[in-house]
Formats: sequence, structure tokens, C-alpha cells
Amino acid sequence: MLRARDIATLATNDRLPLVLSVPGEESGIVQVVSSSGMVVSASANISGEPSLTPKSVSFSSVAVVSIETLSVVGSGKYVVVRILSKVPNGDVGVLVAESTLPIDSDVHVLQVGLFGGIPALVLITALVAYFAVGRALRPVKIITQRVSTISNLQLSERVPVPSTNDEISLLAETMNQMLSRLESAGDRQRRFVSDASHELRSPLAASRTELEVALTYPELIEPHEAIRQSLVSHDRLERLVADLLELARVSEGLPTPPVVLRMDRLVDSELKSLGRHVVDIRTEILPCEIRGDEWSLQRVVRNLVQNALRHASRSIIVIVRPTASGSVELVVADDGQGIAVSDRLRVFERFARLDDARVLDDGGFGLGLAIVKEIVEGHNGIISVVSGDDFGVTGATFRVLLPHG
Repeated sequence: MLRARDIATLATNDRLPLVLSVPGEESGIVQVVSSSGMVVSASANISGEPSLTPKSVSFSSVAVVSIETLSVVGSGKYVVVRILSKVPNGDVGVLVAESTLPIDSDVHVLQVGLFGGIPALVLITALVAYFAVGRALRPVKIITQRVSTISNLQLSERVPVPSTNDEISLLAETMNQMLSRLESAGDRQRRFVSDASHELRSPLAASRTELEVALTYPELIEPHEAIRQSLVSHDRLERLVADLLELARVSEGLPTPPVVLRMDRLVDSELKSLGRHVVDIRTEILPCEIRGDEWSLQRVVRNLVQNALRHASRSIIVIVRPTASGSVELVVADDGQGIAVSDRLRVFERFARLDDARVLDDGGFGLGLAIVKEIVEGHNGIISVVSGDDFGVTGATFRVLLPHG
């Protein structure tokens, strides 16, 4: 288009030579044609050729046409620009054409490259991806193989952790953490079954012994006394089974959806249900709300208060109040012998046995505080044994913190 305008300017200024020379552009075609169809000027490569533009074709247009009549430059497709220019003797049409052969050749090379190179590139990319993904997932295969060999008797095994510090290494670390939790749970379960089996055998053996002695030596053992002793053993067995079932139930989580409860009213109701005691019960009960299961929280209060009553000398303290941090605090303390600092965590273990004065003399099984701990933690709370100095007592002081309702 620019070349056509330059030539049109030469024609307008009447400076148009008969033969146009366009250095460096030998493949180009230039013709200037008068309104009568006569060739006024042309480029050297088509000098002497007739007009390439039919009279029916208007100027001021761009088109791709096929020219097949040129003896010098040959035939083929050309991009043709036609513009109309005014000269002193009338109008002339300027035609500038450029062969599309170089472009077609480049396009052909590009097509060959694309159609020939793309499949090879895709194949190479697929192979690289295959080996790269295989190498990246090789640790996953190793982890899978290791996990498939771990049974409930081999929970101490761990999967290898790759040093890649990526998602796969994070997966391995998470699986090892899960195996640690399973191992701990399995150990607790085996200890629990072992301890429960021992505790269940004791009252059964005692009852059987009493009955066998009464049967073997009827002249020495009064039948009614043997039956009474057997019933005592059965009562103990029944309480143990009830505690075991309760512990299994609370370990599974809250039995019902939590609701908003008045903790002060719940504690006051439990204290009234205990009846009269020789031990003095001092209370500080302030209004406060929590969200939880009413039956389970009643069991927490009952177990803690009954534990305190068994070991108190003269009095116990029961406190329920909101805290500055937004929690609800429950404190149950007695003035008994207390719990050694070294035993303050172990006291919440199942079938825990401390000194004879705090456990064995009352026929306890070591499950009451374990049940309390399970219920409190099921409510997202915390239970601990703290110093009784802040409450004016020297015995065991249990402190429970529960989220506000």
C-alpha cells in the first residue's frame, strides 16, 4: 500500500518514468495504467506486458488474485493493491502486486514442522511426564507397600518419610502420627482388657470360694451367711460392670446433642440428691451456663463429690462459678490426706491404684475419675488436680474448666 501511494505521488507530480525501478524488490510487480487501458509505466520485470487490470475492476482495492499471463516473473498468486491517482492529463490507476510464493513457502515449512514435530513433541512430553510422575510417586508406592504389611500386632512399625519436604513427605508424617495414635490406643485397650479381666475375676473368685466352702463344710458355714457374702461379691461385680459400660459409653462421645444448661442448678440438684452426711459440705454456687449433655455432667458432679465424701475428714468444698476468661469453673475439694504431686496425672488413669487409704479401703475400682476425665474432655473441657491452698483445704482438690454455653 505504501509503495502504491509513493508511485501515485510521482504520477500526480508528473515525474513518473517509463520504467520503474524498485531496488531490492525484484519479485514485486508495478504498473501504471491510464483510463483508456494503456500502460503508462511499469516495473522492469514486466516491461512491455499488457495491462494486468481489467477495465471492470475498480481501483482503491486490495485483493489476492491469480496472474497467469506474465512471461517474465511467471504465474502464481499475488497480493494486488490498486489505487486511483489524478494526473494533469486524466486519471491513472496504480497497480502494485507482490507474489505470495515466499509466504506460501514459509507457511508450508511451518505446516511441515507442526505436523511432523508436534507428534514427536507430544511423545517426548508424554515419556518425560511418565518417568517424572513415576519417580515422584515411587515414595507413595513404598508407603503403600509398607502400610499393607502393618497389622494390629505391628503398630510400632512406621512408614519411611521421603526427604523431599513436599506433600508426599507430609502424607508419610501424617500416617506415622496416625500409627502412633493407633499404637497408643491399642496399648490402652490391652491394658484395659487386662485390668478389667483381673477386676472381674476377683469378685467372681471370691463368690465361688464362699459358696464352695459353704457347700463342702456345711457344719462350719451358716448357709445364710454364705449367701450374704456371695451377694456382696455380686454387688461389687455389678458395680464394676456398670462402671465399665459407662466408661465405654462416654469414650464414644456425647450420647445426645449438647444443649444449654444451668450448671449451678445441676450441681445444686446433685448435692440435694446425696442426702445427709456426717461430712460438712460448704458451697459457693453462682449462676452460669454451659452447653453439654445433662446426664453426663451429672455423673461428673456425682463422682467428684462422692470421691471427696469418701476421703474427707470433716468437710468438703464445692464451687461453681464463671471465670474471667469466659469458662465455667467447678471445684470439688476435701480435707483428707490429699494426692501426691507425682500421682496427680496418674489418678485419672483407668484402674489407677494410689495408696491404700484413698482407694482400697472404699472398695473402689479406679474407674470413677477416669469416667470423669472422659466426660470432661468430651465437652472440650480440662480437669486437673491442683493445690488446695487457694481454697483453704489440705486434701485433694479437683478443678474442672468447661466452655461457657
